[in-house]
Amino acid sequence: MSHLSFVGGISTNPLRRGRSLGMRRSERMAMTGMEKVERMRENAEKLKCPFLRRRAVDFADAVKVVAHWLASRHKRLDIRPFFQSGELKWTKLSTEQVFEILRDDFLVNKYYITGALTSQIYRDDCFFNSPDPDLPIRDLKKYTDAASNLFNRRLSRCDLLSIEILEDKLIVAEWRLEGVLRLPWKPSVKAFLGKTQFFLDDDGLVRRHEEQWSISVFDAFISTLLLKDFGAPGAPPVEVVADPKFKRVYL
Repeated sequence: MSHLSFVGGISTNPLRRGRSLGMRRSERMAMTGMEKVERMRENAEKLKCPFLRRRAVDFADAVKVVAHWLASRHKRLDIRPFFQSGELKWTKLSTEQVFEILRDDFLVNKYYITGALTSQIYRDDCFFNSPDPDLPIRDLKKYTDAASNLFNRRLSRCDLLSIEILEDKLIVAEWRLEGVLRLPWKPSVKAFLGKTQFFLDDDGLVRRHEEQWSISVFDAFISTLLLKDFGAPGAPPVEVVADPKFKRVYL
C-alpha cells in the first residue's frame, strides 16, 4: 500500500480532487427556531426613532448570534429543524482518495473554522470526540452545525501541519489553531496544537473522528476570559511548529 503524507502548509494542486470527483455542497436552510428572533429584528427596523431603531436592531442581532451559537454547541439541544438533504455517500473510496479529500478539507475548506467538511465521506452517525465539553456526539449534522457557528472566520485560522496514512483505515492529521469565538464580544482562544485521527469503516467512510489537544479544555476556556498568561503558553507560530524537528506534545 502506498504511504501518503503531507507535511508543512502547502498543497500541490489542492483542487484536483474536487474537479475529479465533482464535489457539491448541499444547501443549508435557516433554522426555523429562530423565526421569532427574525421577527423581533423586523419589528425593530420599523421603529421611527433612529436612536432606538439602531439599538433594537443591534440587540436582536446579538440575541440571534448567541442563541444560535449556544444551540449548535450544546450536545443535549436538538437543532434538527435544519434541512437535511439525504445526500448519497461516497462509498468504496480507497484510503488514498479519502486522504486527499481530508487534506483538501483542511487546506481549501478550512473545515475546523468553517465547518465545511466533505460530509459525503462521513457516516451520518460518525462518532466525534475531543476535549471539548460538548463532545462526544454521534451525529455528523450536529457536529457540522456546531463547527460552522463556533469561530469568527475572518479572525480565526487553522493550519495543517501534517497528515498521513498510518494504517489502511487510519489517517492522522496534526494542526495548529488560534481563533476568535463567534460571539458579539469576540472572545479569543489562545493558539494550541491538535491531532485528529480519522478511522474508516469497511465502506471507506469516516466512522470516528478523535482529537487530542496540547492544552486542557479548562486552559482553553480561561484564555477566552482575557487570561492569556494562565496555564500553558500558547503554541509557537506556525513556522516553528511545522518544522519536523519541533516536538509536538498532546495531553
